[in-house]
Amino acid sequence: MKKNSSIFKFKSFSPVLGLLALALVPGIAAAQILTFADLVDTLIGILNSLIPLLIAAAIVYVIYTAFMMAKEEGEKREEWQTKLIYGIVAIFVMVSVYGLVNILVYTFDVDNAPLEQPTVGTNNAQLIGLSD
Repeated sequence: MKKNSSIFKFKSFSPVLGLLALALVPGIAAAQILTFADLVDTLIGILNSLIPLLIAAAIVYVIYTAFMMAKEEGEKREEWQTKLIYGIVAIFVMVSVYGLVNILVYTFDVDNAPLEQPTVGTNNAQLIGLSD
């Protein structure tokens, strides 16, 4: 029998969906999530709180890998050394992207104010000052 060799495995992804659903339950139960914009704001808040946790997990992984590399010898040591290098590169990429995004946000003064939505039935000539 041939094993399923697909990249996306739903079994490994289902806990993430479960945690996301549990994170949204209080907002839905308290009627705080009424519109799609509220849902997006809630998801962005969850993701913003996960970023430092991911960086902390990567640092713990690098420390664990360094200890494992120190105790092994031979080919195993080289494998742990490769994992250590990948971990350090991952931390560098995460912190760099996080920093670049913050630089762009503060440079262009991006705030979280909602955009004004156009209203239906307005006269565009009045909006730009062409008519009285």
